[in-house]
Amino acid sequence: MIYSEAFVRGRIYSYIKFQNYMKDIADKVCQELGIDDPILSVDLSPVGDRVFVKFVESSFSFDAAFLWDQNLEGTLENYLDQ
Repeated sequence: MIYSEAFVRGRIYSYIKFQNYMKDIADKVCQELGIDDPILSVDLSPVGDRVFVKFVESSFSFDAAFLWDQNLEGTLENYLDQ
Protein backbone atom coordinates (compact mmCIF):
# COMPACT_ATOMS: atom_id res chain seq x y z
CA MET A 1 0.00 0.00 0.00
CA ILE A 2 1.34 3.43 -0.94
CA TYR A 3 0.31 6.40 1.19
CA SER A 4 -0.12 9.93 -0.07
CA GLU A 5 2.47 12.57 0.69
CA ALA A 6 -0.04 14.54 2.79
CA PHE A 7 -0.79 11.45 4.90
CA VAL A 8 2.90 10.73 5.51
CA ARG A 9 3.62 14.38 6.36
CA GLY A 10 0.72 14.35 8.81
CA ARG A 11 1.99 11.19 10.51
CA ILE A 12 5.53 12.59 10.79
CA TYR A 13 4.19 15.88 12.17
CA SER A 14 2.08 14.01 14.76
CA TYR A 15 5.07 11.88 15.78
CA ILE A 16 7.35 14.91 16.23
CA LYS A 17 4.66 16.80 18.13
CA PHE A 18 4.12 13.84 20.49
CA GLN A 19 7.90 13.45 21.02
CA ASN A 20 8.12 17.15 21.97
CA TYR A 21 5.14 16.74 24.31
CA MET A 22 6.79 13.76 26.03
CA LYS A 23 10.01 15.75 26.43
CA ASP A 24 8.10 18.66 28.00
CA ILE A 25 6.43 16.30 30.48
CA ALA A 26 9.77 14.61 31.21
CA ASP A 27 11.29 18.06 31.87
CA LYS A 28 8.55 18.80 34.40
CA VAL A 29 8.98 15.42 36.10
CA CYS A 30 12.77 15.90 36.27
CA GLN A 31 12.33 19.41 37.64
CA GLU A 32 10.02 18.16 40.40
CA LEU A 33 12.46 15.35 41.23
CA GLY A 34 15.40 17.76 41.30
CA ILE A 35 17.22 16.19 38.34
CA ASP A 36 19.22 18.85 36.50
CA ASP A 37 21.00 16.66 33.94
CA PRO A 38 20.33 17.42 30.28
CA ILE A 39 17.92 14.97 28.67
CA LEU A 40 19.31 13.03 25.71
CA SER A 41 16.13 11.21 24.71
CA VAL A 42 12.61 10.39 25.81
CA ASP A 43 10.97 7.17 24.60
CA LEU A 44 7.70 5.39 25.21
CA SER A 45 7.93 1.69 26.05
CA PRO A 46 6.63 -0.70 23.39
CA VAL A 47 3.68 -1.55 25.62
CA GLY A 48 3.01 2.15 26.23
CA ASP A 49 2.96 2.00 30.02
CA ARG A 50 6.34 3.63 30.82
CA VAL A 51 8.24 6.68 29.61
CA PHE A 52 12.02 6.21 29.55
CA VAL A 53 14.22 9.28 30.03
CA LYS A 54 17.90 8.94 29.12
CA PHE A 55 20.65 11.23 30.36
CA VAL A 56 24.39 11.23 29.63
CA GLU A 57 25.28 8.97 32.56
CA SER A 58 21.96 7.56 33.74
CA SER A 59 18.33 6.92 32.91
CA PHE A 60 15.01 6.43 34.63
CA SER A 61 11.40 5.79 33.76
CA PHE A 62 8.04 6.98 34.97
CA ASP A 63 4.45 5.91 34.52
CA ALA A 64 2.97 6.96 31.19
CA ALA A 65 -0.20 8.01 33.03
CA PHE A 66 1.67 11.24 33.86
CA LEU A 67 1.40 12.13 30.16
CA TRP A 68 -2.36 12.51 30.48
CA ASP A 69 -2.53 13.96 34.00
CA GLN A 70 -4.28 17.35 34.00
CA ASN A 71 -2.77 18.24 37.39
CA LEU A 72 0.77 16.95 36.91
CA GLU A 73 2.44 19.21 39.47
CA GLY A 74 -0.12 18.32 42.16
CA THR A 75 0.14 14.62 41.41
CA LEU A 76 3.93 14.73 41.60
CA GLU A 77 3.81 16.65 44.89
CA ASN A 78 1.44 14.03 46.35
CA TYR A 79 3.64 11.23 45.04
CA LEU A 80 6.80 12.75 46.55
CA ASP A 81 5.10 13.43 49.89
CA GLN A 82 4.30 9.71 50.34
